[in-house]
Parts: sequence; C-alpha cells; structure tokens
Amino acid sequence: MALTGAYGDLYVRQYKDMIEHELQQRGSVLRPLVQVESVMGERTYFPKLGKASSYEVTGRNQEVEVQDQTNERRLVSPKMIEAAFQIEALDMIRYQSSPQPELVDALVMELGRQIDQKIIEALAGSAGRELDGSTSNASFDSNNTIAVGTNTFGSKDLAGLSLSGDTGLHEGKLQKALQILQTNYALNPGDEVFVVAPAIQLAGLRSRVVSVPGLFFKNMPKMDLPMVDQSLDGLLGMRFIQFENTGVDGSSDQYAYIFVRKAMKFGVWQDVKVTIAEQTDKKGSPMLIKANMAVGAVRMWEEAATRALCDPTPTYAVA
Repeated sequence: MALTGAYGDLYVRQYKDMIEHELQQRGSVLRPLVQVESVMGERTYFPKLGKASSYEVTGRNQEVEVQDQTNERRLVSPKMIEAAFQIEALDMIRYQSSPQPELVDALVMELGRQIDQKIIEALAGSAGRELDGSTSNASFDSNNTIAVGTNTFGSKDLAGLSLSGDTGLHEGKLQKALQILQTNYALNPGDEVFVVAPAIQLAGLRSRVVSVPGLFFKNMPKMDLPMVDQSLDGLLGMRFIQFENTGVDGSSDQYAYIFVRKAMKFGVWQDVKVTIAEQTDKKGSPMLIKANMAVGAVRMWEEAATRALCDPTPTYAVA
C-alpha cells in the first residue's frame, strides 16, 4: 500500500502543543486592591484636604474665626517599564503554528508582576508630598508597625493555641491592626480591609483557625480575583491575599500588610500595550513582540496602612 501525504508532515515538531508557561504569578495581584487613576503629564499630584476645626460661640457679635485650610498633595511620577521577545524567521519555521499568543501572555504577566512591585514599594517606602509650598517625604508610620513578638490580646489565640516569643501571622496581630486602623479613623462603613501576606504566613494562620467558631467569620461577597485565600476570607471581616514579595526586615522577619483601599493611589499614564512588528532592518526580518506601560504609585494615607512583622518559620504549640 502506498504511503500518502507529505513526508514533511512526519517531521514537523509539535511545539505548539508542548508550550506551557513556567509556574509564576500570573499578572497583578495588588492592582485591584488600590485606587486606580488615569493620569497624564510629567508628574501628577493627588490632593488631600485636612480636617476642619471649630469653636464655641460664647457671646454676642463676636468675630468669626476663619481657619486656614490645610492642604497636602502627594506626588507620583511615571515609570516606563518594558519587556520584549524577538522571534527569528528560522524559529517561526520550526514552529508548527505561531507561538505569538503565548509569548504575549508571558510579557503581560511579567508587567503585571512589575505593577505589584511598584505598589508594594510605594506602600512600604517614602511618599513624596508637597505641603505649604515645600516638598518632603512621608515615611511609613512606625507606630503602625506591629512587632514580631506582639501578643496583644493574651497568651492564647481564638483556637486555644499558645502564643509566645516571635510568632507568625495570628489573630492577635490582626486585631491589633484593626485597632490601629480604627484609632486612626481609617475605617468607614463598607471599607474592605486587605491582608497581603506570603503563603507560609497564611498557611500558619489557616492551621490556627480551623477550629475557630464561625462567629469570628463575616459573610463576604466572593472576590473573583487571583490569589485570594477563600478559606480565610471573612476572618475578622478581612480579605486575605497571597503575595510572596512583601519584603523582610533586618532580622529576615516577613512583613504582612493590612490596609484599606484608600491607603494607595496607582497612576496609569499608559496601560499595558502590546506591539508586534516585523524588523525589516534586520536580516531575516525577525518579529519583535514588545509590551510596555507607564505607571506609578504613591501612599496617600499613612493612617490607613499597617504592617505586621512575622516569623518566617512560624510554629505554634497547642495549649
């Protein structure tokens, strides 16, 4: 029986069917948790209006005491970030079908991770501000940092487990964070409190609350976002998001950030843009696939963000 079909079909390597992305964070995790603004210009200021004060009227025909407004502006400048692949003409021939969609996905996922990096750097770092015509930097409020050994609400947690020495993320630290936010008047009705922490901290917390009564959980609308820990969602009325690059202090203790949406502004000069172009000035006319964006972030309210230091290898003993 004669062999039919093109002999070349026997030798085509099916790369397309073999393509799988390396395991990675697939895009931005933190962008949905902050305020996003479309902006333009060399730099952008986000204004803040200070509190008003009042006085008691103690007599008749008194002069009105006009108060000065306290205005502050937070500064954010754009950063242009790019990622690119080049596909040689010979590479295109070797593929059975174009790998462009997968390469585009890889670039976009990388830029999403860079968005998170800018947000976490701005959340933890210095915020440029202009007040009364002068510029300065606002640091993260050290009073809003919860120490690694903090066991504010007793030596046992809600599940009856002991707390002593340096600890990971636990309900006592979360309650302390809530207390700070409430003391700062940072919580308004309807505000969501986000907890952003590495997987090991969420795992430690999860192991501690498996026996916690449901009364400590609040029914929350489901968040259809990546990296949300559904098993912890609603604990003490908080939303829990896994993010590995929260940073460490000088003792290698990990940070977990607890904040509300108003704490941060993320400015978008140019959202993620993908271009695919043939490079006719190069031999073989390879294809250049490029993704870029122009973005920036700034912390707006120190009072609306807290962070807890957590032992990187948390262990707990049953009381």
